[in-house]
Amino acid sequence: MKKIILGALLLLFVAPVFAQDAQDDIKIIQTLYGKEKRALVGQYLSLSVEDLAKFAPIYEAYEIERKELGRARLTNINEYVNAYGSADEKKIDALTQELMDINIKSDKLLNKYYGKVKKAVGAKNAAKFMQIENYLALSVRMSIWDNIPFIDELDGVKN
Repeated sequence: MKKIILGALLLLFVAPVFAQDAQDDIKIIQTLYGKEKRALVGQYLSLSVEDLAKFAPIYEAYEIERKELGRARLTNINEYVNAYGSADEKKIDALTQELMDINIKSDKLLNKYYGKVKKAVGAKNAAKFMQIENYLALSVRMSIWDNIPFIDELDGVKN
């Protein structure tokens, strides 16, 4: 009975938070920091008008690719939430492998754009870009994972 009640609570309170059409990482950032992501990045980098003109199209291209990975991450998490308590070993493995693949792709994407930003506006600004992007990505991930129980956490079961 405890399992059913806790499972229902999980679906009522956690699943809606991560519905793809209702929440994405940009909205999470706005909730956490009260500003749009673009404004936070711009404020942190504080580029000259000339450098901003070079940086903006690179950032736009980066955001398109990053948002695609963000949607994939949220889809993966939604699948985890929806499968919570009923997923077998194969499903858990598939979701975990997929999440690790998304993490690798995210790191590769940031590495790729670090080089582009460095070429356009210098190493210091590229490092700042990388630093703020990592910080924001980790903030979003922590916000999400803080609202999702660990495997077996609700049941008190340890395997």
